[in-house]
Amino acid sequence: MSLLSLRKRKIFIVGNWKCNGDRAFVNKHCMFLTGTRIDKNTTELCLAPSNIHLLTCKTFLAHLFNITAQNISQFDNGDYTGEVSAKQIKDLGVDWTIIGHSERRKYFNEDEIIIGRKIEQALNNKLNIILCIGYDNKNSGDNKSFDVIKKQMETAYNKIDKNRWDNVVIAYEPDIENEIINKEKIQEMHENIRNEIKGKLGEEISNKIRIIYGGNVNEKNCNELILLKDVDGFLVGEPSIKSTFNNIIESAKLKK
Repeated sequence: MSLLSLRKRKIFIVGNWKCNGDRAFVNKHCMFLTGTRIDKNTTELCLAPSNIHLLTCKTFLAHLFNITAQNISQFDNGDYTGEVSAKQIKDLGVDWTIIGHSERRKYFNEDEIIIGRKIEQALNNKLNIILCIGYDNKNSGDNKSFDVIKKQMETAYNKIDKNRWDNVVIAYEPDIENEIINKEKIQEMHENIRNEIKGKLGEEISNKIRIIYGGNVNEKNCNELILLKDVDGFLVGEPSIKSTFNNIIESAKLKK
C-alpha cells in the first residue's frame, strides 16, 4: 500500500461511554469536550453516549463529533418493549451506530445471526456502522483468533453491498481481559484484517476502509499505537469519560 493511500484514510477515534453518566456528568463533560481541537481534514471523531443522552451530546458537540448509538435493535419498529430501533435512532438525527461490541457478544449472547440483522437494519435506515470484530465469547484461544475474525467478517460480506463499505468502520477488539497485547501483534492483526478484506472485496475498498483498535487504549499507549501502519484510530472505553480522552485525540496528530 502506498503512503498516499494511507494519508487518504482519516483517523477515526470513538469515545464509548458505555452505561455511564448522569445528566450532571454529561453536561460537564460535553462542555469540556467543546474545547477539543482537531484537523478535520485528517481526523474524524465519534462519541457514543447512552441513548438517553444522545440529544444532549448532539446539541453540545455536533460541530466536533459524530454522535453514535452504542447499539440498535435487530428489529424494526413494533412490539419490542425496551428496544430502540435504527429508525428511531435515525429520527434523532444520529447517523452512526456501533454493532457487535464485545460486551454485547459477551453479556447479551449476540451471535452472527443477530449481528447480521442489525447490519441490515442500520443500512436500511442509512446509518453508518462501527462494526466490532475479534471478541470470541467461546474462548477459543489466540491460535484460533483469526478464524473467529474471518467468520465475523463473513457476516459483513453477506450483508453489505460493495457500494456501501464507505459507510463502515471496522473496530478490532481482541479477546483479552485487563491487558493489552503487544504492538507487533496489533499491527499483524490489523494487516491480516485488511488483507482479508482485500481478498474478498478488492484493493480499492481495503485501502480505503478504516480499521481501528479497541483493546484497552489509554493516554499512556495511544501515541505508540497510532503510529502502527494499519491502525487508523481507536475505539476508546473508560478513558473517554475522563479528561485524558483529549490526550488520546491529540495522538492523531502524530500520524503522518
